[in-house]
Amino acid sequence: MGWTCGNGLASSRDVARFYYDLLGPEKKIVSEESAKIMQNFTTIDKGWAEGLLQYGGGLFPSTAGSKYTHTPPLNDSATYIGHGGHTYGFQSAQGFFPALNVSMSINTN
Repeated sequence: MGWTCGNGLASSRDVARFYYDLLGPEKKIVSEESAKIMQNFTTIDKGWAEGLLQYGGGLFPSTAGSKYTHTPPLNDSATYIGHGGHTYGFQSAQGFFPALNVSMSINTN
């Protein structure tokens, strides 16, 4: 039984490639227009992340650094656009770093 943000099945390499193809310079998965819509971030105004999280169409900016308490700037080299995953016994973080033109996926269990 899964929970929110979980139940994807792929290798870290494949997930990193997915994010590069989704948000990288060539946009192989969706059109440029769709990618812009997915990155039209607005502040969550209800729930556990009220006022703290910018969220778009399935994506949000996050940081690999710890110097930001709110949404990090997209031009910071530690900022990535992606989505985390959490389900029973597993956790992941994945996304695309616009300032570095690279993607990553980290999975733990």
